[in-house]
Amino acid sequence: MNLSDSGLRLEANGSIIVRLFEGIAPEEALWKGVSSDTATPTGNIVGRWSSEERRSLLQIAQHLVAEERYDFRARLSTVLRNPHDPFPSFEWPFGSEDDPARKRDLESAVAMFRTERAASLRWLRSLGRIDSDIVHRNPPDGTQPLRAGDLVAAWIAHDYYHIRQIASLRWVYLEHASAPYTSEYAGPFYDTTA
Repeated sequence: MNLSDSGLRLEANGSIIVRLFEGIAPEEALWKGVSSDTATPTGNIVGRWSSEERRSLLQIAQHLVAEERYDFRARLSTVLRNPHDPFPSFEWPFGSEDDPARKRDLESAVAMFRTERAASLRWLRSLGRIDSDIVHRNPPDGTQPLRAGDLVAAWIAHDYYHIRQIASLRWVYLEHASAPYTSEYAGPFYDTTA
């Protein structure tokens, strides 16, 4: 795996994520896609979750901050530094100033994501060439051993998942907020990969 290409993908994805969060009113930022007047299209990511599992755009942004800071960057560092060490725990510093959940507005959470992604990109560039086949020998929860390249690929895939999730939630909100008008003229919104 070419780390330079992966860094470019992560940089582009970070920009896409930030742009998807632009122009969102506070009501939309907190909305979870649960409404009696909103039809959920087949294959829509929002519709795959129960109402208890659904996240708002604010919660997605908070989650992205936590993943950036405490998951991918920290765990890839562990694999590269000492593949026999256990992964660092993925526990948010609940209640502290660094807790992403304390960012109660979308703009602050997205700014925090932008800062964390920039730190990740600087760190990745500082590594130079890495051995993507280094295997972490102490995987969590009895999962298969992970190679450094697996973590980088999962990091990029995680971005794509949330890009799709954000777009899906924004589409469902558009349908909700536009009623009685619809976006049917644009065509159906569904997962074309399914």
